[in-house]
Amino acid sequence: MDSNWIAQYVEYLKFDKFEEMFMLKTLHFPTSFYKYRKLDERTLECIENGYLWMSEFDKLNDTFECSLILDNESMLRDLFTAESNVKLFKAYGYTEVELSSIRNHINPFSEYRRIAKTKGIEIPLTEQQQLERVRSAWKKDEVERNSNIRICSFSTIKNSLLMWAHYSDEYRGICIEYDLIDSDKIRPWMQPVHYTDFRVRVKNFEEINSRLNVVASVTKSTHWEYEKEWRLTYYLERQLENGNKVQLPIPKVIYLGPSFEKNAENYKTKLKELAVRKGIQLIQMVVHETEYMIVPSVTKR
Repeated sequence: MDSNWIAQYVEYLKFDKFEEMFMLKTLHFPTSFYKYRKLDERTLECIENGYLWMSEFDKLNDTFECSLILDNESMLRDLFTAESNVKLFKAYGYTEVELSSIRNHINPFSEYRRIAKTKGIEIPLTEQQQLERVRSAWKKDEVERNSNIRICSFSTIKNSLLMWAHYSDEYRGICIEYDLIDSDKIRPWMQPVHYTDFRVRVKNFEEINSRLNVVASVTKSTHWEYEKEWRLTYYLERQLENGNKVQLPIPKVIYLGPSFEKNAENYKTKLKELAVRKGIQLIQMVVHETEYMIVPSVTKR
């Protein structure tokens, strides 16, 4: 996946440039998305009823999911810049010259304490204590924001050895292929994942909005880049029709893992019956004879 256009897409998202976002996504929207699954009752029910489960963020397997980090230095400077705070400081006798000195100081909170002392005002908190108070409030706000996020992840590749091992029951499971190009209820909410070494940083609480939450939800560490992921991201103000379930088109193809035959007979039989009834092609994946690859083999019905 070409990451250059995705980085540009995320920049457009940050600044509400929706027309540019739409054009980029239209140019690069994949013809197929893949979902790696273990073959079990829940997976068979999803195929039978045409839905996938939207996960809560804290059920995902990356501890950094949907994380926004607060720029401590910017936050401290913002204390002396926000209009409501400036009015309060001036009411306590701070001049604009003094506030400007605080804002521009290499250590604004220390300068604030120094000037306060000249006015006979005792500041009970150290810089570290002030930061801890803000971090505590930030953490509480983050938990509340993330509790409203629902995510369903897809890949744009079907032959990842790691994903077959991790998400498809050590090659025993399946990989489901979907075409979402004509799905008006899904396509607008599909976003490419941006892989980077840096977390999304914000300067203050006022910057937080649903747009930045979306940016955070599609930003992940480069350690996950092998997944080539796109995400369907909903917030609870956009109501799901059936709990955390989202309806999807009938799969184009279901790929069977190289160790598919190790599944319970009743699961294998039910999957094959579902495929016939819904007109879904089944394709067996096999281990390549000479390379570390798995490739399609015999087509089944």
